[in-house]
Amino acid sequence: KFMVGAVSFAAELEREKASQRARDALERKALKGCNTGGRVYGYRNVWVMEDGRRIIAPPGAKRPEAVARTEYEVDERQAEVVRAIYRMHADGHSAKKIAKTLNGDPLYAALSKSYFGGEHPPSSKGVPCAWAPTGVYEILRNERYTGVIPWGKYRNDFRKGTKVRVQQDKYERVPAPHLRIVPDELWRAARGRAAAA
Repeated sequence: KFMVGAVSFAAELEREKASQRARDALERKALKGCNTGGRVYGYRNVWVMEDGRRIIAPPGAKRPEAVARTEYEVDERQAEVVRAIYRMHADGHSAKKIAKTLNGDPLYAALSKSYFGGEHPPSSKGVPCAWAPTGVYEILRNERYTGVIPWGKYRNDFRKGTKVRVQQDKYERVPAPHLRIVPDELWRAARGRAAAA
């Protein structure tokens, strides 16, 4: 029993060390302005090769072996949708109404024409008419659109044996002005509208 307990304890320590090493490596990447995982609407994930060449990966493509890191690049088509969402919210429309407008609800055809040119842009999953108010709400409070990459805002924790995602009070904010999509005035107007609501 003692030997089994000792081996389990050593394995647990190694798991914790491996987790910390992975987090430290991701933090180094984040502080350089690199993508540390996931996709964000309004940006493309661009592979930066060892020789400095950039290759945009088509959906479903296998990852090349020479990849050094992944960076964000503004997707102008999606960026225009993001700006339209912010303008619509700053003008007093709720996330629910914005989602219905994006999904092509006939009741909001005039708003669709005014803000989105009558088009129904695909959602972050690439599917048309799949916008949800929660997704719109996440876009409206994502500070990445102001040219800042947040790192360490959320951290996994265990509470009563269940893994939960906990928001941190202090986290890194890496300046990335080349990734700005939403101007300061529009960001402040939308955030002011959200605070008032």
